[in-house]
Amino acid sequence: MKPKTQKGKAKPKCCWPRQMCLEQMRKFRKQGRQRPVLMVSSSVYGIRDLLSQLHGYLQSVGWEVWISDRGSVPVDSDHSALDNCLRAVEDCDAFLGIITGRYGSGRDRYGISFTHREMEHAIKLPAKRWFLVQHEVVAIRSVFGDLETVKPDLRKGVLTKNGLRKNPHLDSVRILDMYDLAVRDSIDRLEDRKGNWVQPFRTNDEAMLYVQNQLSKPQILLPQYFVGRKEGAHQ
Repeated sequence: MKPKTQKGKAKPKCCWPRQMCLEQMRKFRKQGRQRPVLMVSSSVYGIRDLLSQLHGYLQSVGWEVWISDRGSVPVDSDHSALDNCLRAVEDCDAFLGIITGRYGSGRDRYGISFTHREMEHAIKLPAKRWFLVQHEVVAIRSVFGDLETVKPDLRKGVLTKNGLRKNPHLDSVRILDMYDLAVRDSIDRLEDRKGNWVQPFRTNDEAMLYVQNQLSKPQILLPQYFVGRKEGAHQ
């Protein structure tokens, strides 16, 4: 027999996880945090040196830095690798996405890379975020844009035929989708595209210069972590 309420109706089943419960759990996971967390999301191939530079620099100016390649992303064995990545996006205080010519080896059942999913999630939340993109990606996107005026389904055709596997600058046409996502290309009016700045870079030095200009003062971006602290105390 089903339990009855005072009005004689069956009690509603508990649907876990409820959105309210998830939000409370996220707050709980952030309790006791001493420094603001910046998550760096990217494929790894070809930019390990840059990721190492970013990790060292960002830590030195006061961030706790989560980069999967450095093993610093929190991992819970009760969850899949993708779920851990998406939960890290939810739990970080800020997000730095790096779009390169490599789409990434980790894919979900739809063929979408973990990095792509992380960027989607960061924009959906929305998280405080910054994006870098390799110059070659921007150039190839421009060429595709011109060709698509003649053949609108060009990207879909290339994706179906896996026609970019041997391209030295772009190994998947879905990288262009990532760039479109970051610049909020689906929003028609430019003035409505919030958080759509994506900085091109050709060298590690150019990427580092942008990061230094934007992220060198976490105490201004997230002052709640630094109130009452002595200047220069990051731990």
